[in-house]
Amino acid sequence: MAPAPAKASTLRRRPLYALFVAAALAIAAWAFRPRPIDVTIARVERGPVEVAFVEEGRTRLRERFAVAAPLTGVLERIELEPGDRVAAGSRLAIIRSTRAALLDPAARAEARARWQAAADESAA
Repeated sequence: MAPAPAKASTLRRRPLYALFVAAALAIAAWAFRPRPIDVTIARVERGPVEVAFVEEGRTRLRERFAVAAPLTGVLERIELEPGDRVAAGSRLAIIRSTRAALLDPAARAEARARWQAAADESAA
């Protein structure tokens, strides 16, 4: 008859163990549940694609050259890639001239002199 009380004591502890396991499972499920993620919502519209980047770099100059235009304008296109060889008299870029403001005689003479100097230099 002695073994019966020990068995009864074990049966009474099982609900306590089951309750402990159920509580541990509930805590684990609560800890690992998926959480919502904050997002930004916007309406989709058609428009131009704008891509820009800013980078820093270093250059090493072997020989320094000054490239200048005798008149003002906007640089349209550079036809060369970095590292390309350039022959004398070859076109480096296309410059679209801007509308010139009314020039006074002194400024007009200076512009003509610059243009003539550039033409003489390219012919030589």
